[in-house]
Amino acid sequence: MKPKYLLKAILLIACLFLPSRQTLAATFQGLKFNDFNGNGVKDADEQALANHTIYLKNNDLDSLYTLTTDASGFFISGGHSAANYTLWTDIPAGSEQTTPVAGAGIQYYTIDANQNDTLDVNLGVRETIFTSCNAVTEIPQAQCNTLVALYDSTDG
Repeated sequence: MKPKYLLKAILLIACLFLPSRQTLAATFQGLKFNDFNGNGVKDADEQALANHTIYLKNNDLDSLYTLTTDASGFFISGGHSAANYTLWTDIPAGSEQTTPVAGAGIQYYTIDANQNDTLDVNLGVRETIFTSCNAVTEIPQAQCNTLVALYDSTDG
């Protein structure tokens, strides 16, 4: 066998059997929005929240990333290794998170990321003041519903 053919054969074998150096990385993306009705879904009349901080922690490496939502309330962060992650955002006083984990105060969402995953995580937040008749006392239910509808029609 001639040397140039031998070299081609060695390169071909190397390409077939050596592991690829291509990095397949996970991407996290989503939307933070004002979930006025608290249903966990961004409805057409609900505002996206711009310039809000999203925290993403790689639990396996104990590393923390901070992301900021853009003018459309969107965030994206790529190039993450396959690992277990925790994602959260600040919740203003008088508000609660509605998705992906509902509750008052900061709610932590844990998710496993595999290589080449694109993980969509939306974060809904709603004000608990004036958005729920259950929180209002001494006002008849019908009047409370009217006040909430009025509040909603003025974009809060």
